[in-house]
Amino acid sequence: MRKKSLPDDLSLALNSDEDPIERASAITRLGADGQQASAQIVGLLSDQEPPVVSGAYTVLLVYWGRLEYLGSAIDRFPRRAYTSDLEYARFAWLREDLARLLGGIGRSTPTHAAEVLTVLLNQLASGDNPSVLHACYVGVLETVEGRYPRERPPIPFRVERDVDFERIASGIESSEVMSVLDSLKRRILLLSN
Repeated sequence: MRKKSLPDDLSLALNSDEDPIERASAITRLGADGQQASAQIVGLLSDQEPPVVSGAYTVLLVYWGRLEYLGSAIDRFPRRAYTSDLEYARFAWLREDLARLLGGIGRSTPTHAAEVLTVLLNQLASGDNPSVLHACYVGVLETVEGRYPRERPPIPFRVERDVDFERIASGIESSEVMSVLDSLKRRILLLSN
C-alpha cells in the first residue's frame, strides 16, 4: 500500500512554529496512513491552534472511528471550556468543524445520536456565532434525517428564523433530547418577544 503521508509529516504536525493549516494537512495525511502516529495525534488535541485540533479530531473520529474521543470533542463546545471570551471566539472555527463531525457521527452511529443531538441543540440554544450555529443546525438535521440535508438553512443563519422544530422533532426518539428541543423553543419565544 502506498503511503499518503510525506516523510516529514510527523515532525511538521508536531512543530508549533509551523503554519497551523500546513500542520493540519500533515495530520490528515498521517491519519490516512493508519494509526502509527496515534499517541502523537491524541497529544495534538490540546494544541493552541484550532486547525490543528480540528485535524486531530477529524483523524481520530472520522478516519479511525475512535469514538472514545467523542466526549472530548463534545466538551469543546461550551463557553466554560475556554479561559476567556477571546479564546472562545478564536476557537469558533473548531466548534464549527466539530459540529460537522458530530452531525456525521450522529448520522452514521445511531447509538450516539441522542448524545450528539443534545450537544448540538444546547449549542443552538446558547451559542452566539452564526457560522457555528449554522453548522450545528445542519448537524442536527443530518442526525435526525439520517443523511446530509438536501435543503440547507440560509446564510446568514438566525436561530429564531431558521430552525424548523417540526422537522427536528420528527427524528427524535429520546425524551431527554426532546426536552432540550423544548427549552430551545422557549428560548426562541423569549427572544422574539
